[in-house]
Amino acid sequence: MKHLILILILFFLYSCNCDCKTEKRNKIRELPIQHIDELEQINAMFLSNIKLLEDSCCQNIGSALSGKACSDPDSVRRKYFYPATKHLLEKYLPKTEIETMKLIDKLSPNSYYTNEDIVITNFSFRADSTIKYPVFYTMCGDTITEHFIIFQKGTENGGSFYSGNNNNNNDDILLVKQKNIKPNWTYYIIKHRSN
Repeated sequence: MKHLILILILFFLYSCNCDCKTEKRNKIRELPIQHIDELEQINAMFLSNIKLLEDSCCQNIGSALSGKACSDPDSVRRKYFYPATKHLLEKYLPKTEIETMKLIDKLSPNSYYTNEDIVITNFSFRADSTIKYPVFYTMCGDTITEHFIIFQKGTENGGSFYSGNNNNNNDDILLVKQKNIKPNWTYYIIKHRSN
């Protein structure tokens, strides 16, 4: 019986860490890049509704994020990332965005996030129109590896969100790779320690 329990525990640990192989964690996923046109359609929806989404998130969950996100000056609020899960988008977006929601379902058909989907629907956005699209996530030991495709205005010649002089100055984040996909769109692989 002890051997069976040990085998089950080892199988569970292996299945939980199947994305921990260095080559998988540090390899840019081409599938999300191949679907950049669909991500641009979703991005257009964000940009046309960003004020509505920001106001809704600020009023309903902003206080949980910062305790005072709604009352902070714009210069500070521009640094906050507001979450935009599938549930929140369905709740706050106007009914005219139904086709965009169908597109999100197509890119991420699972009801829970998986690294096999084209995109993980834990999107986040800032008031300055910076939008993060997670495309891979794994935790190995106490190190988290995340892949994002980030839309950020003003990065026509390559992104700089996680490198050099940026608005994300965080010494705990290690930039592993970045790839300019097209103007304002950059693929990033980052690592950081879990808290």
